[in-house]
Amino acid sequence: MSPSHTCVCLLLAMVAVKSCGANIFRIEAESTKDDLPKIDRSNASNKKDVLLYQNEMLSFKFCLKGKTPVGIKNVMYSNDGGADKCVLNFNTKKVGEFESTTATDFGKLWNVFKSSGSLGSAMTLDSGRNTVILFVKSADDYGIEIDHIDVDVGDDEVTEEIFTCNID
Repeated sequence: MSPSHTCVCLLLAMVAVKSCGANIFRIEAESTKDDLPKIDRSNASNKKDVLLYQNEMLSFKFCLKGKTPVGIKNVMYSNDGGADKCVLNFNTKKVGEFESTTATDFGKLWNVFKSSGSLGSAMTLDSGRNTVILFVKSADDYGIEIDHIDVDVGDDEVTEEIFTCNID
């Protein structure tokens, strides 16, 4: 990782939702302890999000019990300006990317959240610690705001305690 990249380790408020033999874990971007702008947004899931600029990233470590298919179900974001491109990785492997919409209403669109939808295909990851990374590959001068990332874990025995690595 080059020095121009900002790495953000997240300590997250999470919500686990059961869905067809899988768990969806919501990673709230604003729960990071790192020094990134946390913006008040009344329409964000927890009323805050994180502002990122080009070459900045969010990174979150999570744990799995065994080899497990894992995917990105959704990224909620807002943007008011030109398109921004974000890339998501599990560990060092690219999962997918999305591009924000180009639109402006002189700042009013920052509180209008959009969904990336599912990105790429699920990847089988090893047991133990893994990392999900959101990297802003390109952005206009105003950046992009990230509300949350939904991670789809294909093992219904992975609990929030396991996912957040709070195990003995």
